[in-house]
Amino acid sequence: MEYNEPVVDVLKRGVGPSLSLTVPIFVVRSAFALSMALIAAWFRGGAVDKAMMAFSTVMMSVNYVVWVLLGQFLFSYKFGCFPVWGYEGWFYLALPVAIGVFSSLGADVRFFRMALLDEMYKPYVLTARSKKLSQSVIMVRHVLRNALIPVVTYVSL
Repeated sequence: MEYNEPVVDVLKRGVGPSLSLTVPIFVVRSAFALSMALIAAWFRGGAVDKAMMAFSTVMMSVNYVVWVLLGQFLFSYKFGCFPVWGYEGWFYLALPVAIGVFSSLGADVRFFRMALLDEMYKPYVLTARSKKLSQSVIMVRHVLRNALIPVVTYVSL
């Protein structure tokens, strides 16, 4: 398609809508995935951990396009909760952001959980346990802080 205008002008018009979709997906997805991974690591080996890993496996197994089609069909067509297309405000972004967050949780939760579990058995964590620190203090102050190194690297890619 020809616009008969400079490429920079075409790109400038598209930057706003693109960033208003990708930034919320990035931030919300990272927060949800890290929270779910912390819960799964906290209850490692238990029913909660197994349920979260089963959920993550299912989320990784279903293609993003399926979630988009299912979300649009159910929430836009059947229930009429959201518009199918357009860009006139935050309401138009709610469904795509929700689908983007939901569909990408699987791999993120599994990776973040692995990073947290990798840190949980390091000597400094065993030392913190021997000092009788609470599990929540150990998880947040020691494990999460050091597990954020691979998490931030993963997220930045």
